[in-house]
Amino acid sequence: MTSASPEISISLGADVEVIDVHQHIGPRGRMLGEDRQFDFAATIASHTEMMSRYGIDKAVAIASHSSVSNDDQGRSANDIVAQACEQHPELFLAGVGTVDPVFGERGGVSEIKRCCEQLGMRGMAWHARFQGTFLDAPPMQAYVRASVELGLPVFLHAIGESKLEAIWRVTSLARAFPDGRFVVLDAFTSVDNCDWIVAHAGELPNVWFDTGAISATGKIVERFVERHGAARVVFGTTFYGAPDSYAYPAPLFEIAASSITASDREAILSGNARELLGLSKTTPKES
Repeated sequence: MTSASPEISISLGADVEVIDVHQHIGPRGRMLGEDRQFDFAATIASHTEMMSRYGIDKAVAIASHSSVSNDDQGRSANDIVAQACEQHPELFLAGVGTVDPVFGERGGVSEIKRCCEQLGMRGMAWHARFQGTFLDAPPMQAYVRASVELGLPVFLHAIGESKLEAIWRVTSLARAFPDGRFVVLDAFTSVDNCDWIVAHAGELPNVWFDTGAISATGKIVERFVERHGAARVVFGTTFYGAPDSYAYPAPLFEIAASSITASDREAILSGNARELLGLSKTTPKES
């Protein structure tokens, strides 16, 4: 497979599968301060164009944490993900839902169960800086407990500068729920986050780290793999279904240009994600 932009061309090999675990789909009212109706068709077209351009084979569709929803624990945001996965399996390998923490435990847990049992979600995700709570607040602990009991991986954003989703809050949840599986999204967004993770990831065997919004300095992928191995890094790009998400998926080029082995590269780009989500491996891609 060859990934290319007008300025960059990097070859990963024809048989290398690329799975992006960090793509969002849904309205972005909280992020952009707008109330335009969500355009499903235009969003699908945007995902299709970006993935085709850079050779990303499949993606995990994560519900929007930026939708302004007063309906019922964000059911509409989860329905959009389910619709995308059902109608576009050529793009989306799995769906991940969300529940707005402000709606409380009872309704939120019910929606988590609906996501798992009716919509076929493969995980649940939260973005505290957009959803108005601390990552380890009491409602979040209730939601994490429900997700873990259902066997769902928990995806938690940890933007470096956000105190609401500080990396130490992730570790509190991971240690409180040792049987759970946690994926830290945007884990490598700051030098402090990167240094902390490289130093302490070995203490968190139930935590995986995605490459979305990765810091461009410090060769973090190489440092992590050298110290902890490649099994708990997953490729993600933070694409939000719009041209303004980024000019090109920097994490893909960071991984491709790193000095890690081919087998570690393939694990990060797809193998780890399939294992984490309980998805069978595919046959090698045709060149």
